[in-house]
Amino acid sequence: MFHNTLIGGSADLGKVENGKYYVGSHGHYTEVSKSAFQLDKWLGTSSTVTFWITFLIGLDMVLSKRNWGDLKWSDCRKRKKKPNTNKAKMTNK
Repeated sequence: MFHNTLIGGSADLGKVENGKYYVGSHGHYTEVSKSAFQLDKWLGTSSTVTFWITFLIGLDMVLSKRNWGDLKWSDCRKRKKKPNTNKAKMTNK
């Protein structure tokens, strides 16, 4: 995580003591603001949730009986075009 590098560690490995917030990295702690600590905690949680959702969807695709190989991008993009009725009618004079 790029954010962990910037602030000096991870909030998941950090701690809160006496109202001060610390991020941890390899056993060393760096004091950060409350908002930086909370942001890093949220980013860590959201990336973990995103990983597991993606993993479970991939597992479902592998284990299901559906043939995902037959799905084509062009099938998703096909739409029936409706005739444009707003065009001015041309008349021959």
